[in-house]
Amino acid sequence: MPFYHPVLRLSQGDMANISAQRRPLSDGEGQQQAGFVQGLLGVTSPLFLIGLCLSTPAQAQLNSDVLRPSIGLTASVDSNVLGLSSPEAALAATGTRSLSDSAWTAFAGVDYRQLFGRQLITANVANSRTKFNRLSRLDYRGENANADWAWQLGNNWNGNAGYFRTVTLAPFTDFHVLDSNTNTMSRRYLSAAWRIHPDWQLHGEATRYAVDYSLPVQRQYDRSENQGGVGLDYTTRSGNSVGVQWRLLIGHLPHQLLGVDRLANDYRQQQIELKSDWQVSGKSHLKFAGSLVERRHEVYPERNFRGYNGRMTLTVAATGSTLITVATWRETGIFDELSTVYSTNRGSQLGARWNATSKITVEGTLRRESRDFTRSVQFSTAPDYRDVLRTSQLSVKYVPLARLNFELLVFDSGKGNSSGLGEYARHGASLSSRYQF
Repeated sequence: MPFYHPVLRLSQGDMANISAQRRPLSDGEGQQQAGFVQGLLGVTSPLFLIGLCLSTPAQAQLNSDVLRPSIGLTASVDSNVLGLSSPEAALAATGTRSLSDSAWTAFAGVDYRQLFGRQLITANVANSRTKFNRLSRLDYRGENANADWAWQLGNNWNGNAGYFRTVTLAPFTDFHVLDSNTNTMSRRYLSAAWRIHPDWQLHGEATRYAVDYSLPVQRQYDRSENQGGVGLDYTTRSGNSVGVQWRLLIGHLPHQLLGVDRLANDYRQQQIELKSDWQVSGKSHLKFAGSLVERRHEVYPERNFRGYNGRMTLTVAATGSTLITVATWRETGIFDELSTVYSTNRGSQLGARWNATSKITVEGTLRRESRDFTRSVQFSTAPDYRDVLRTSQLSVKYVPLARLNFELLVFDSGKGNSSGLGEYARHGASLSSRYQF
């Protein structure tokens, strides 16, 4: 898929969850906690992980189970690339009344996988180039690099340590700039789990997350977050589990200085969460997470938030070849992943996957989410500002050979809001191919 499109699935899929749930915090011990998290994350520096990968034995060769290069090509068309409301808005932004464009994306990468005893090391490096037919100012080079160490110590200790970095074109959901505004997202993480009893497990994690934008006018949205948490899970003999966890997050926006004292626009968030992962029957699986959330800001405390978040996902194997997923949620979200302007998001999603044959898979998704910015200081002039995002897409994946696949995807999406400003509709399609050596 072209990396520029916010609707299409990215090859770095789990990046969408990096900070999907922003948890609030307290004031006094913030700096102490941040220092502790950063010190802990020093163990997982990129150089450390790269060194692990380079230590591969001599048998790690191309076209093996250890190193697997791949190449791919995607052609796409979008009826409204920038997410503009009208041809008049397009004329002001691009000099023409046309909203649509097509693009080509080519990529090459290599996957690494090696087992050292009970320690599993995986890594991936990829580069892409996207060129637009008409809006050439959006052309950009994408990058992706990640490494993960799935570690095991004895029979009772395990976890992950890793690093992730990706460069993509910023989405046009809320910001509509005709320029190659790329964002660089990075994540360092360390997690550990200790099985204190056959049925009970303690776990903890620490993460350092950062996002930076290439355009000088958007540097104010550069952000870093230190995240940490601890929890306790109970697992039944059948594999079902319930648990409780506490999480905290400390956010820092170095280029947003607010108030008379020009303080950084920092925030802290903490939450207590109950979660369960339950196999209801042989064909249905239910996951639930509900939490009390508190979010505090260093400047403009009227933005502070205290409430609850929740998400429920039900997966049903309707037949041997058909899987249906239903999800609903109420969560505190961040405005386009850019700033401390937050919203209360309520949404639902329906998805289905059908394995038509051993070589053809069909997937469809319907998604609707409403965002309420009522408490946001940014929208104080429109205190009732709300919007609705909708997306529907259908894809067909064909795997004629074990190492070759093709995927056709069509989508329709749009945004509406309470003011009528900034609304848009868009639709398009892409055809992708990938070959792994």
